[in-house]
Amino acid sequence: MDKHLGIHTLCEGVETKEQADFLRAIGCDRLQGFYFSKPLPQEEMLALIEKYGLDHYEPQEMNDYYDTIGKTNILVNPMVSHISQGICL
Repeated sequence: MDKHLGIHTLCEGVETKEQADFLRAIGCDRLQGFYFSKPLPQEEMLALIEKYGLDHYEPQEMNDYYDTIGKTNILVNPMVSHISQGICL
């Protein structure tokens, strides 16, 4: 439903790989929780990002692209799904 409405999703409280895998499989845009890291001060987080070379992972100039692609519904084919068209049978 969120993709149909053009809403981005963020799931908080992800604690296990199974939860992360499930949420990715159903199209959740962003995940956060202890599975990834305990809460960190900003300086510590930025140091880890630089240390592990993750600063290139989602470049700032790609934000518009990721925002647009995050609204794309890859889970439902609107050409065949009456539900995604809002049609009740």
